[in-house]
Amino acid sequence: MYSFKKSLFLLIIGIMIFELTGCSRNANKTETASVKVNKETTVENDNSINLNKIAFLLPEDLSKRGNENEIFFDNENKQTIGGISLIGYYGNYILPNHSKILDSEDIDVSLGKGKLFTLNRSNPAASSNTETWNELHAIIPAHKNNLAYDIWLIGKKEMLLNILKSLKVEVVINSEINKYSLSMSSVPGIPLNAEFKANIKEENIKFHWITEKGTFLNWHQDNGQINILGKNIITNEHKIYWSVEPNEKLKESNFKIYLKIEDKNSSKVICETSIQIVQNKEGVFSIE
Repeated sequence: MYSFKKSLFLLIIGIMIFELTGCSRNANKTETASVKVNKETTVENDNSINLNKIAFLLPEDLSKRGNENEIFFDNENKQTIGGISLIGYYGNYILPNHSKILDSEDIDVSLGKGKLFTLNRSNPAASSNTETWNELHAIIPAHKNNLAYDIWLIGKKEMLLNILKSLKVEVVINSEINKYSLSMSSVPGIPLNAEFKANIKEENIKFHWITEKGTFLNWHQDNGQINILGKNIITNEHKIYWSVEPNEKLKESNFKIYLKIEDKNSSKVICETSIQIVQNKEGVFSIE
């Protein structure tokens, strides 16, 4: 009797091991060198990427809610059918657990290049609910802190593509100083910094600066060298300086500086912005 119980016990253990290894093999069928299925599909944001600052358009029958860490798309019945979250990215596209890839394609939007996956989702094996559904996930590396944007939707592919097309990268011009005088010796001009509200891959873009008055400069602080660049320049640097040209006297009390972010290859304008410079008195300028 003892021998029979022992044999039965070993048989049960063997079946359990077979089932576990078999399950593991099945899961690996959905993986490729660039795709991983992972239970951990979201990560805690370190506040360096604020999802609320991403601009996009939704269809009229969808509404947006959420915060800087995660955004949800709700339909008219208050059901969540999509959203935007941040997931880990280490060179592989991490997909939700219990997913089977039906299709994938490359995408190129204002946030960067990534992949659009069509997935067949199911509930966990322990669940009695055998329902399956198709879900779209557009995953775009954020190029910062090993993160990627995951823009997902339960619905038609065309709807998600329209949302992706409407994504806008916003840029602003900031400065370290609010007021500048030509008599100042600490800086050669007003420092202007291009800052993005969402992370994009800067190696694929160029900065097109235009000023109505004055000129742009670059300043090599290590040796003090200052180069006059002109009124209309294209550069790979996000920081530049503005000042008055030598022997130039500006009569205008205010004028504008424009910045266009362009695709490095096609010169397509990705986003643009401008600021106004005010001459409070001769030789003294501030940003408005």
